[in-house]
Amino acid sequence: MASDLDLLIAELQIQNSTSQKGLSINDYANIRKLGEGGCATTYLAEDKKTGETVVLKRIAVNSEQSQQQAEREINVHSQVDFRFIVKFLANFNDDDDFYIVMEFCPAGSLTDYITKLKETEYCKEEFAWDVLSQLAITINYLHFNRIVHKDMKPDNVFLTANNEVRLGDFGIAKVLDPAKSFATTMKGTPDYVAPELLTEQRFHPAADVWGIGTTLYELLAKRRPFVGKNGEEVMQNVVNKNPPPLPANKYSQALCGVISAMLIKDRFKRIPLNMLVKVPEVNKRVKKYAQEMLPTASDRVKPYLDHLIHDIDTKPTALPPAAFAPSTSGITGGAPIDPNKVTFDVKNPLISKLFRGAPGVYLSRLVQLQSKKSYTLAIIPEIVAGAGVVQIQVKFDDLLNQNRGFRWIGVAYGGFDIPETYYPGQDGQSAGFCGSDGSLVHLTDNAIDKYIDGNESYENGDIVAAEVNMDADKDKRTLHFFVKGKQQPISFIGLPDRIKFIVQRYHQGTSVSILSLQTLPRSSATANDIPEAKVIEW
Repeated sequence: MASDLDLLIAELQIQNSTSQKGLSINDYANIRKLGEGGCATTYLAEDKKTGETVVLKRIAVNSEQSQQQAEREINVHSQVDFRFIVKFLANFNDDDDFYIVMEFCPAGSLTDYITKLKETEYCKEEFAWDVLSQLAITINYLHFNRIVHKDMKPDNVFLTANNEVRLGDFGIAKVLDPAKSFATTMKGTPDYVAPELLTEQRFHPAADVWGIGTTLYELLAKRRPFVGKNGEEVMQNVVNKNPPPLPANKYSQALCGVISAMLIKDRFKRIPLNMLVKVPEVNKRVKKYAQEMLPTASDRVKPYLDHLIHDIDTKPTALPPAAFAPSTSGITGGAPIDPNKVTFDVKNPLISKLFRGAPGVYLSRLVQLQSKKSYTLAIIPEIVAGAGVVQIQVKFDDLLNQNRGFRWIGVAYGGFDIPETYYPGQDGQSAGFCGSDGSLVHLTDNAIDKYIDGNESYENGDIVAAEVNMDADKDKRTLHFFVKGKQQPISFIGLPDRIKFIVQRYHQGTSVSILSLQTLPRSSATANDIPEAKVIEW
């Protein structure tokens, strides 16, 4: 007699063979290339159904990490429906590529506008104040919602037929290849990069203000603020020199002064956005835009507009520090683990199905009922400081025998409520180990996005282990990974007071099984015998 799992596999095979495709490239006509850069290419196209002229952005995805970063950026862009942001219309997958369907801006980019200015012609001051105000209200809105753009420059500022700003490109192309450092991923010269990114190797929200400043400087001067014979000289000038003065006979002292305030090298002294929107010429425009937008604004946008209209500070409040709350169900003090209490924290039984332990085979098994992007689940119980060495062994499988990927194991802070769309290592709350290429991911808010290479990849059917030493001393808490019994060279130190193991699957019909979760008398990890070992600070 067939088991419940056998019946489920048969049902998933039928569903997989009859699945239908949604929106595709075939829904668009008259496609012609506009440009390309990084991992993205843009096309002008016509929507066959509506006749609307749109822009298609094709993103080449060559790894699970790049796909999940693309999905994250698509998710951000789709949620920021704001007047001065390029409108997000749709997205779809076609073969291995991602496509974003966006609003078409017929006047081109601000770079195009600057290029068209004749040698003796300068931008009108009124237009410069408009551009500055529209960028300020937009970037300030993003920061109000704790989003940073990270790539402010004239190429990413588009203009409508009536020369109104539309901010585009949320750094997708840059994020798609984050395995390298900032310096090695720059294309051309780093003309718009903030000095703190070069000196600290960290991105801060104030860098978006610098980006607005460099953009406006180029609009007024018809040249970039920092130039050099090569990229290295440009970077030195960004850090050490001031740009040439703007033509004072062409622009007011007030306009030149506010641009200078945005280009102060010390990020702590640079004018912040909540003060930039209160500069008189900016403020009167910002209030006008806010009042125009308010009647049709979404519930997400209305509070921000209300702040602007009534001169309430728009600086986002600081997030409260994560407080340590003792766990009532965590493993402490080296206590043995009850295998009957080891399971996956399934929050949506329509997405994944839980199978309780099969004696001698697994403790708990998770099967994907639906394909779900960036679907990460925690494993119960959590582990708390003082628990000693705890190791989990898991095995990933493809029940439809298609050898599909998205095998991830990792660790998250125990007090972190994992969102429905999240991947291991997406932020500082977790770290993830990717099966397809062995890279580790632990992206913090300030660090330049990058993946850490050095561990081995693992396949469906391989036994993978994650082992934590939850010492009472934070500096002694470690995380190591093992593939088929072999310790991997990249590890973490300084784990939080509470952690939980996490896994990710994506495709319908794939599964992950917990083979064991146990305390150990001592660590399985060796200290110095692993070639090219590297320790990452949590």
